[in-house]
Amino acid sequence: MKIHSNTIHKVYQTQTKQNTNSKETNTLPKTDKIEVSAHAKQELSLHKIKSEILTSLDQENSKDRISELKALVKSGQYQVKHREVAEAIIAYSEVLSGKNDE
Repeated sequence: MKIHSNTIHKVYQTQTKQNTNSKETNTLPKTDKIEVSAHAKQELSLHKIKSEILTSLDQENSKDRISELKALVKSGQYQVKHREVAEAIIAYSEVLSGKNDE
């Protein structure tokens, strides 16, 4: 599913929590931009929302980053305000790795 340029988007900025035990104290947490169209939100279609999230992740991130996000989400180290975003990250990383644990 393509997100059209003339569609109003809701943009979720998510970020990895800072590791207080890390030796790299001057590094900022990574952020990811995830876009969901207003139309999908209005319809409250979880399937459509997830589809758009996956499209956004595919455009913005590499396979390595998505795998990293999956591990962070599962461990609680990733700040995601919306459950759909976390679920989509996990589902998408499983598709990339060829696994489907449903």
